[in-house]
Amino acid sequence: MTHEYERYYGIAFMELFEESKESLKIESLNKERTSFLINGELGVYLKHSSSRANFWNFAYGENDYREIRMLTLKSKEVAFVCVCGFHGVCILNSKDFATCAGFPDSLTSRVTVRTRLKGSWSINGSFGELTSTRSKTKPWSMFKEYFNTNN
Repeated sequence: MTHEYERYYGIAFMELFEESKESLKIESLNKERTSFLINGELGVYLKHSSSRANFWNFAYGENDYREIRMLTLKSKEVAFVCVCGFHGVCILNSKDFATCAGFPDSLTSRVTVRTRLKGSWSINGSFGELTSTRSKTKPWSMFKEYFNTNN
């Protein structure tokens, strides 16, 4: 039986495979299957929302931040992947995530992703809003340098 999260995570990984022209090594880092390491360098933290609206909320609690801290110790950069139902994938780098959700020690924070006209996402969170939108069509483009392997 397929779990709900597997269907949504498949969207994120398909976008990654389409963006990368090289082979990828993807390592799962926890039993919850929320943390991954790509090519030994890029950390990936996945969340999904099955909402059918034009906005999606992603909550980050103590357990999430514990996993994120562990992921930052194993990677050079972290891609925070927000799967917005079957509408697409919004990805934040560490700087964007810090602007929106911060890195509180014991608080819960959130990120809200909204669909915009002309193929983009707007993002805000508990701690702030991004001043520029993110692409719907090439969500992994800011991480291309991590896709090359030395095989």
